[in-house]
Amino acid sequence: MNSYLDFTGLYPLSKTLRFELKPIGKTLENIEKKGIIASDIKRSEDYKLVKRMIDDYHKIFITESLSSQNFKEEDLVSFQEQINSYFELIQKNNKSEKEEEDLKKIVIDLRKIIVNQFNNRLKEIPLFKKEL
Repeated sequence: MNSYLDFTGLYPLSKTLRFELKPIGKTLENIEKKGIIASDIKRSEDYKLVKRMIDDYHKIFITESLSSQNFKEEDLVSFQEQINSYFELIQKNNKSEKEEEDLKKIVIDLRKIIVNQFNNRLKEIPLFKKEL
């Protein structure tokens, strides 16, 4: 019989190491003097506020982009027809293969219409630029 030595070196050894950087001496003095920690805390708090503002701005953008007044007449009619067809098909319990395919096509068409609406509004509003 062999001993436990037969099992050594068969599997890689995984260790989790935790290191903590603690500033000492002049580094600690410089961090405190320049207010790096305080400015990071302030930046973190400001981020939370700005994030909420930008999220609200995006919600407004989406709502306004999809409001009926921003659609061209022919796009609005097409959008409403597609929505009605979608709701009719989605409520059916046992859909045929053709109905499943129609449903997929309607979803693709609706996405195209929505993307087109967003793209039209993005020409007017700098939603993804630094001006936001």
